[in-house]
Amino acid sequence: MSKVALATNVNMNGRAEYDDTVQSMIQTGFEMDNDRFDDRSPQRHILDDVQAFAGRFGLMHKIAVLRTAALLLQNETPLDQIAELSTYEINASKAETTHKWHQPWSMYLTIIVTALGAMGQGWAQTSMNGANLYFPKTFGIDSGSSRDSFIIGLINSGIYLSSGLLGAWLAAPLNSMLGRRGAVFAAAVVSLIFNLSGALAQDWCQLLFFRLLLGCALGVISSTLNIFAAECAPAVIRGGLAVSWQMFCAFGIFVGFVANVAVYDVSMPARSVQ
Repeated sequence: MSKVALATNVNMNGRAEYDDTVQSMIQTGFEMDNDRFDDRSPQRHILDDVQAFAGRFGLMHKIAVLRTAALLLQNETPLDQIAELSTYEINASKAETTHKWHQPWSMYLTIIVTALGAMGQGWAQTSMNGANLYFPKTFGIDSGSSRDSFIIGLINSGIYLSSGLLGAWLAAPLNSMLGRRGAVFAAAVVSLIFNLSGALAQDWCQLLFFRLLLGCALGVISSTLNIFAAECAPAVIRGGLAVSWQMFCAFGIFVGFVANVAVYDVSMPARSVQ
């Protein structure tokens, strides 16, 4: 068993805790490894920085991976000449360019899930296009006056307004508190709730209120998912995979229009279904 694997205690925050014996063994191992580098060498400073980072954020149980990654990223030496890399790690690093689309299925699953989030974004944006045929009359704002036209326009643009003014700004603190997946999950739940609430609104004030809250959730989703996808994708294919957000957002708009046409003549209130 490696010296790092001995750290088995986890505190309430999910961070590894070490007793004095384990911490001493890890520190001794670091010192032995670092002795191979001159005090003035860039590698020595890199390893010291990695050790400080791991200790600060409770990642000492991942220190071996962090050290290897740091040396790999900062070192211009050919892979075969980096002593810290195993044969498996060297072959895996080379395969990132020679077989760039041969990636774990979990990575592709992440891209697919973010694509579904983009579809939901596009669908939510276009659902009001069909509802515009019905809700002004239902809520008594179809007179064509400046006031009614302003209200209709505000309802239509509500998700964009709140997404830009509040939703996008909430992304950073929510990501900091909940992480990428936690922030997206929370925003998706809010999005579902207020999508359904908008369909059940009894007057234009309620509909506007629900659309504004929906926009806040969509702002968090759109500001997080595409970044999450880019972080998960290897550099050599990151551009091709990250652009899937825009592509599937447009596809969601298309599906939303198809759904509007499909429920155009339903017996129940069409604007609620749309």
